[in-house]
Amino acid sequence: MKKPTIVFILNPVAGGGGKRLSKKHIRSSWQDHHVIILDELEGRNDYIKYLMGLGVRDFVVAGGDGTVNEVAAVLMNTSARMGIIPSGSGNGLARDLGLPLDSEKAMEVIRQKKVRTIDVGLLNDRPFFCTAGIGFDALCAFDFATKKHSRGLWNYVKIIFGNYFSYKPVSVVVDGKRSSYFSITFANAGQFGNNAYIAPDARPDDGWLDCAMILPHPRYRFAELGWRLVRKTLGNFHYFRTSRFKSGSFMDISDRRVHIDGESVTLDTSSVEVKIVEKALNVITV
Repeated sequence: MKKPTIVFILNPVAGGGGKRLSKKHIRSSWQDHHVIILDELEGRNDYIKYLMGLGVRDFVVAGGDGTVNEVAAVLMNTSARMGIIPSGSGNGLARDLGLPLDSEKAMEVIRQKKVRTIDVGLLNDRPFFCTAGIGFDALCAFDFATKKHSRGLWNYVKIIFGNYFSYKPVSVVVDGKRSSYFSITFANAGQFGNNAYIAPDARPDDGWLDCAMILPHPRYRFAELGWRLVRKTLGNFHYFRTSRFKSGSFMDISDRRVHIDGESVTLDTSSVEVKIVEKALNVITV
């Protein structure tokens, strides 16, 4: 086959319909390239590896954080470059990297091919590029994945409201001491998505993971907590603690549900090992 010069990976159900790129539009915008478009999940990762074996280096993901995670896991620790056209509900990594949300502007960034090499987090050897965590956020990700509803920000907000006031904190052993936490987030980048900053000081290329811990708190502080998330002032919330590490262990967790870049995963163990892999992914950015 003729070697393509750029590969687009589409998630046909990411975000809302208005965000989705059509194959026709992509081909018309990249007529100076030999383009391959992948929009099926079955066999996709193996095909990406095959294309890398042919020498293809530029892969563009049009989707949300979940699709970015799946493709980036294949591209990490290689010389390939990943571009992102944000079209998900949250777009946490794209927002944190300062990428435009408009698809045409995002494609222009990709044409410039300016590369930033970022770190990758591992939770029990599962890669995450933005955030992963346990506790309340993992519960919401689980409900978002398993309950019948359409995708999108407002349905996620409904799930947050539906769980917040009845939620029982997760019990975790940290440094040999058992404590309760509303949530523990491992942050390679600063936000969940939609500019909700759980770890305002986190940087995806600083060689560290930020551990953002929200302690059990009076539920009437809900509005303050939400306000501080979007104002990047969570560090001033009385029930917030943060630390920074290259690896950490969290044992005997009472709820095995976790989220990895917003996608729900149920672990087969009650312990979590988290670590950073430095300079592991090449991202096309501004």
